[in-house]
Amino acid sequence: MLPNLKIGNLTAKYPIIQGGMGVGISLSSLAGAVAKAGGIGVISAAQPGWRDPEFYPDTFYDFKVIGAGTDNEDPENGDIKWVPVYWSTSANPNSNRIRSTWKIGSKEGIDQEGTFNLYVFFRKYTCKDSKWQSTDKIQSVQYKFQSAPLSEK
Repeated sequence: MLPNLKIGNLTAKYPIIQGGMGVGISLSSLAGAVAKAGGIGVISAAQPGWRDPEFYPDTFYDFKVIGAGTDNEDPENGDIKWVPVYWSTSANPNSNRIRSTWKIGSKEGIDQEGTFNLYVFFRKYTCKDSKWQSTDKIQSVQYKFQSAPLSEK
């Protein structure tokens, strides 16, 4: 069982924090959905103007994913953490669709408005004898982001 996550006088139903990923991923709709599901949603301040006509071909933006428990530097036996390993736009990616660099963008740019899926894959670690032990369990979380069509500069 996961420990309770308390912030001030509030306790999250699930001790899971959706990290701010920026570039149109961690906006109010995602943070609100996470909060509605019982976790802690974060609205990112990274690249908030991504819907502007600045999301151009061959432009890539850094984003950061933080898994639950990854900041636990003094684990106790039984503690769990989820470490981000890779991401993809496919729920079941083959090797050429796995991305291990935390950048988002497109060689061609995004030429139409749409909603896209982004899947982040996390590896589960458990603490045994005060040390983190990697497990074989990898679990994905689906995020949706929207794009606006490119316009002339």
